[in-house]
Amino acid sequence: MAQVNPTNPVSYTITFAADGVLSIKADCNQVKAKYTLGSAGAITITPGAATLALCTDDGLGERFVAALGKITLLQTDGQSYVLSNPS
Repeated sequence: MAQVNPTNPVSYTITFAADGVLSIKADCNQVKAKYTLGSAGAITITPGAATLALCTDDGLGERFVAALGKITLLQTDGQSYVLSNPS
């Protein structure tokens, strides 16, 4: 999976809620998603409803959300998180 490197990283955020809902900021759009955690750091992210504003960052918002849907592993060092798809 290709790494997504936005020019303005603060416009791309993910907030995990305890109820299994993600709030995603993808450039100028907001996206709701669901996540489930499994054993050994396994995670499944299912993007859902999104606003459809026309953003200026060359369509990275859509690529960012699509990449999140392919994530299978969540790792943490206690201070930060790394989402990846090692396969």
